[in-house]
Amino acid sequence: AYAARAGLPAVVLVPETAPGGKLAQILVHGARLVTVAGTTADCCRLARLAAERHGWVNVTTTYYCPYGVDAYATIAYELEAVQPDVLLLPISDGPLLAGMMKGFERLHRLGRVRRVPRPVAVQPAGCAPIARALEEGGKVRAWTHQHTVASALNDTLEGYERDGDYTLSWLRRFDGTAVAVSDAEIVRAIGDLAATEGLFVEPSAAAPVAAIDALLARGWLDRDARVVAVATGHGLKDVPAAALPDLPKAIAPTAEALAEALQA
Repeated sequence: AYAARAGLPAVVLVPETAPGGKLAQILVHGARLVTVAGTTADCCRLARLAAERHGWVNVTTTYYCPYGVDAYATIAYELEAVQPDVLLLPISDGPLLAGMMKGFERLHRLGRVRRVPRPVAVQPAGCAPIARALEEGGKVRAWTHQHTVASALNDTLEGYERDGDYTLSWLRRFDGTAVAVSDAEIVRAIGDLAATEGLFVEPSAAAPVAAIDALLARGWLDRDARVVAVATGHGLKDVPAAALPDLPKAIAPTAEALAEALQA
């Protein structure tokens, strides 16, 4: 969208498993869409190689793009009035977390917030290299055989595991933690957000909300804490079949048929 507004050509690399809703958004803005037979990590590597070979600017939302990382700091600025104690963040390799923590650090230095909130990196259990490394107390290792309904978090970090280590350093620095949530918990959170808050979000965006019960059960999260869960994507971008209720059958266009349907 930004490239279209600026009149710049854009090439977007996506894994072949990318959901159709996101592909439609790319195409409607006039970008050149290239589907890659591989993972998100393969797309990131290819983007880096293409940028080096053709002199393009790599704006992949990883640590390769410092503009993107620092842009996430503006989310912290938006939350200044909230004064959160805890941030729940959907994480693949982690620039969202690093950028927001930079933003809160700046606000704290300026005296605009009382404290820097504790960050929580939330990953799907089917692809959780950072959560695994934190639990094991070691370095991040690439994930294998990833499978999750949260397509935006389906990043193995293969070839750039150090990105995950950098994200871990932010978690440890600010007494944060990481949580891996199941697909079932994510799908349930999608329904809960829609039914109680009127927010329809994609699976990756629901993951932070899905982590709340686990954090409470651990005793890590205080029920009186002021918690902000960052929901990063609209539900129409990625609609898993498991999150959809059964659709009702069509009725005749009569008042009697409507009354019968409402009583069912």
